[in-house]
Amino acid sequence: MSAFRTTFGVAVWLACPVVLVDTSAAAQNHDPAAVRSSEPKATAENKRTASAEKFKQLLNSAKSALKQGHNKQAEGLFREAISEAEVLRIGDERLSGALFGLAYALHFQGKKAESSQHAKRALLIDEKLLGADHPRLVASLTRLAWLELDQGECADAERLYRRTLTIREKALGPDHPDVAQSLNNLAAVLLREGKPAEAEKIARRSLSIVEKAMGPEHVGIAANLTTLAQIEMARGQYRDAENSFKRSLVLTEKNLGPENPTLALVLMPYASLLRKTGRTTEAGELEARARKVMAKVPRHDVTPPR
Repeated sequence: MSAFRTTFGVAVWLACPVVLVDTSAAAQNHDPAAVRSSEPKATAENKRTASAEKFKQLLNSAKSALKQGHNKQAEGLFREAISEAEVLRIGDERLSGALFGLAYALHFQGKKAESSQHAKRALLIDEKLLGADHPRLVASLTRLAWLELDQGECADAERLYRRTLTIREKALGPDHPDVAQSLNNLAAVLLREGKPAEAEKIARRSLSIVEKAMGPEHVGIAANLTTLAQIEMARGQYRDAENSFKRSLVLTEKNLGPENPTLALVLMPYASLLRKTGRTTEAGELEARARKVMAKVPRHDVTPPR
């Protein structure tokens, strides 16, 4: 646009009577073929620019549709974006991002096998670009791990989360909050696999890191407390579990407000604990509150953990 504006501005300044003379060698030699030879190149470049803009628009529209829970529409848009990327020979994180988007759109429609296929292709692209141990690869590993876990592939999710932990510990040191995030994710997987003792050890390490780094009242601790509470509940430590749930709930309400949808992530497992201990009326109240706050967001407006 700046080149266009400059040219336009000069044309106005020179005014109409001025005659511009083409002094190129092709024009001086009166060689029409030489003049025409530049046209295909310009046309090809224009087409590529238009295709790149189309890819960008498709990708933005697909992301918006996915966020709103319009998964079938998002699927179609992501497929179109990927086709444009392949025409443009885009093989970088833009393509992997589109593939992960398609994977999520398919996952939310129950097309789990195809979803996993696209997500794994996305990870391969990022591994090729970044290397197997690059810190930026953690995001892709976590996206795939989240999908695998939600599809019940716990062993694959565990392997992927352990990779994120190794990468972060190497890059950031053992006491960084991002390391705690990987630990928390891993603890949740181990709980799903029926390994509560190992899960508790890892969850407590994660909680210790974030408390030390952020302070005991930081909202970032709430997710760690919720994970620990669920592990304690699985181990029959009901009093400890309730204390952890209560603390998580207080921190979330204090920092995010009483109507924030994140509360549902605490309220629902807390309600399960209350039902398990025979407090069904209180459990029902928490479940109703969870449904109320979740009604404010699209069903599939899901952001996988870091």
